[in-house]
Order: sequence, then C-alpha cells, then structure tokens
Amino acid sequence: MQEKLDFLMTLTDTRNSVLGKALSFDPSYISRLRSGKRSISRNHDFLHAASDYFARRLRDGERLSRLQQAMGREDTLPGNQEELSEIIFHWMNDGGHDSNPSASIGNMLKTLSKLPELHNRPSVPPMPPVISHKSNMEVYFGEKGKREGVEVFLSGLLSSNSAHTLFLYSNESMSWLINDRDFAMRWALMLHQLLSSGSRIQIIHTLDRSRAELFEAVSKWLPLYADGSIEPFYYPFPQSDTCRRSLFIAKGETAIFSSSVGDRLEKMPNILIRDKAVVSGLEQEYRNYLEMCSPLVRIFRKENRASFFKYISLFGKDEAPHTLFIAHSLPSFFTMPEEVVRNFSHSQTDDNMEVMHKSASEALLRHMRDGGTITEILHLPPAEELRENPPALPMGDFSIPEGKPELPRYTATSLYLHFQNLIRLLEEQENYRVVLSEQIPENVLLYAKEGCGAMLVCTVPKALAFYVDEENMTAALLNYLGNAANSSSGESQEETLQKLRAYAEMLTRQA
Repeated sequence: MQEKLDFLMTLTDTRNSVLGKALSFDPSYISRLRSGKRSISRNHDFLHAASDYFARRLRDGERLSRLQQAMGREDTLPGNQEELSEIIFHWMNDGGHDSNPSASIGNMLKTLSKLPELHNRPSVPPMPPVISHKSNMEVYFGEKGKREGVEVFLSGLLSSNSAHTLFLYSNESMSWLINDRDFAMRWALMLHQLLSSGSRIQIIHTLDRSRAELFEAVSKWLPLYADGSIEPFYYPFPQSDTCRRSLFIAKGETAIFSSSVGDRLEKMPNILIRDKAVVSGLEQEYRNYLEMCSPLVRIFRKENRASFFKYISLFGKDEAPHTLFIAHSLPSFFTMPEEVVRNFSHSQTDDNMEVMHKSASEALLRHMRDGGTITEILHLPPAEELRENPPALPMGDFSIPEGKPELPRYTATSLYLHFQNLIRLLEEQENYRVVLSEQIPENVLLYAKEGCGAMLVCTVPKALAFYVDEENMTAALLNYLGNAANSSSGESQEETLQKLRAYAEMLTRQA
C-alpha cells in the first residue's frame, strides 16, 4: 500500500508536510506510512481523507491518464471528484478495482451481451505445462505464490484427462487474480477446459466484498456459468473481514488452501495438499459451510422455458408499489398489442403465448393502478437496421415454443404496431415512463424490482438468463438502472414521445 501512497504523492507533487497539514496528521506519520514503516489498517480514516485530497489534486488529463495506467484500468477515470475519490480509496485499500459498482455492473452487462461470442472464440494454443514435484504437500508464499499454486492445482487436474468435481470458496483479497490479467486469462481458460471435459464446479461467493468487487467476480464467472456446470452459492449473513480463508478442492484428489488477516496476502502460505485424508477433511469443512448457504444465481436456458416465465411472472406480483425497471433494445412483451401477439401465436401454433401475454399485461397494469411505476429503458438500434433485418421477439430463444426450430420474428408492420401501442400506453398511463438510453447493451434484457430481484437475459441465439434475488446485488442493479433513467432526465416525456413517433414512422418508410 505504501507504494501506492508514494506514487500518488509523487504524481501530485505533494510533500509529507503538505499532506500532513491538509489531513491534520503529523508529517512524521506521513513519512512512516510512505516508507512502509507504519501500516494503514483497512478502512482507516486516513485513507478516506487522503483519497479526497488526491481526487481534488488530480484535475489534468495527463495525471489522470498516468493514474489509470497504474491502476491497470481500461476505462477512463471519471472527472467527478466524489467518484474519483471512491476509486482511489478502493485502489489503495484493496488492489486495483474501484468501489463504485456502476463500472463493475457495466462490465458485467457487456460480458453478458457477448456470451455467445466468448464461447465461439477460436481455440487458444495449449499452455506450457506447469512443473510440480508431485509431493504430498507443497507450499507457495504470498500473492505471487498463490497464483503459482493455483496454476499447479488446475494444470494437475487437466493433465489427468478426466472429469473432476471442484469445491471453491474464498473471502481473501481478490488482488491475486485481478492484478495479473495474463494469469486471470490462463485461470479462466483452465477452468473452461475442465468444464469442457465434463468437470463440475460448486462455488460459494463472498458477499461481504464491496458491491463492485462482487460484480467483478460475477462478471468473470459469467462465461463459466453459461456452460451450465457451475452451481453458485452465497453465505447470507455478515462475516468477519479480519480472518480470511480460501479453499480450492478437487473432490477426493487434491486441494490448495490458505488463510490471511485482512487483505494482507504477503508472505502468507498457500498449501497444496494431495494427502487423501487431509483432502477429505477439507471437503467436510466445505460441506459444513455449504449447509448454511443459499443459491446466488439461477440459470435458465431454452429448455427451462416454463421455469423462466414462472420467474418473469414474479415481477408482475406486488405486495408494495415498487418501481419495476425493464431495459432492452425493443419494447417489452407486456406492451405488445393483442393483434400482434395473436398473429405470432397462430404462426407458431403456440396458445401459451396469448395466455402469458394476457397474464403479464393484466398484472403490470394492475401494478400501475395500485401506485407502482414502470420505467422502460430502451436502447433503440437504427430504424433502417430493423427494416432490413427484422428482429426476433424480446425474449430471444425463450420466445420459441417447444418443438419449433426458429425464433419468431417481427415484420415491419408488427413492429410498427408494437411501437404504436407503446406510445399509447405512455400517453394514457401516468405511472408508465420510457427513457431512451444507450447505457444498456443491445443484446441484454433486464427486469429488476425491489423485493423481487433481477432477471438478466442475453437475448441473442442460444439465449441465457440469470435470476438473482440477493438483496445487495438487487439494490445495486436498481441503483444502476435508476441512474441510467435519470441520465436522460433533461428530456421530457413529450420529447420522448415525439422521438418514438418519428422512430415508428421510420420503421415503415421504404428505402
């Protein structure tokens, strides 16, 4: 941590005496912190005050660019002082990613929108084998050692050319994974190769991390969730952030485990064990913990269509008038006019579609009559693009009736009628709002409501959906969507209506 403090002070031309005076700390204390002779405890008041100070001083683009490079960030640092202060605080406190969840949620949604692309990437050349002495116990020290030990653990499993069952848990700092992108890529590749060979993974996520860190972790796991061989869980109660633990176990075979205090991984031993009796004991420790956990994410595919719509129906049930957010590149299913639903239903010989639409429309209209609000955030593609390539229904593969091979698609007329009905609802329903924003990726459909949870859908072919109802994740997603809606607050609903009317007319215009 002292290296980061020294970097920031050098970057901002700040002397010990100047920082000490600004923060009401003795300059000798600043000097000891800077040299590493004095440590800074997690969440110490000094870090908050220092982060505010550096955020005020970092105003020009060149310095922000140098800080961005030091943090290893791809996205540009914000100019907003409060947001920048939070990012600096978390970087100083816990290695390299910001504590503001907005960027992490944005990254997760981008990952979700690209899931098919991530699965269809060309194969990566095989990695060089990791050398291990194959003794019953090996010890690796510190953050670098943890990476080496985990690589030995995973490459050993891959070399067996058989399927394994993995139990994973860690509430230690994620810096060992996040701070080395080359390793993170190898780690993901090895796990993907294990899953491709029939292995299964059960993982317990830690929710005591910051929301940003939690969404970063989920983002990294999403491509692996998509393989369907991962069961994610979480412990629903607060935990101590002082004593930390990691357990990575291959059932009946080998394990690597470690402990640390706070976020301090330096010199901490990571023990790779192959003794079957010890591995069995560690498995029992994991199972004891799992008994107290709950599922974190429920995963749906086309073959789970009935269950998917059962969970979607939860968003229409309301014991309190909460705000429902729906985000996509097309108007939602419930806004589709009956005529269009009927045509789709008849063309697909799917009577369930009309039943589901009637149920959804009635529930959401009732939700608004009871005082609840619905905000749709639309990321509209160019109208000429939709004319030339009529889109599929909003639910992607989940719109395909059982036994039907192809996605039902709009015609220019049916899409026009859908937008006309959307406009009618916006004119008639006081508690219905539409926001035009590009913040949500086009291939993502999002439902979120307080007290209900969130459904995240990748709508391209081979669609996948992820349902979460964990309170902190739901709250962060609602806040993200609320900010996306409010970012267009300068535009009145009448202005939005005018844009929608013009867009609808363009859908039927001949090229």
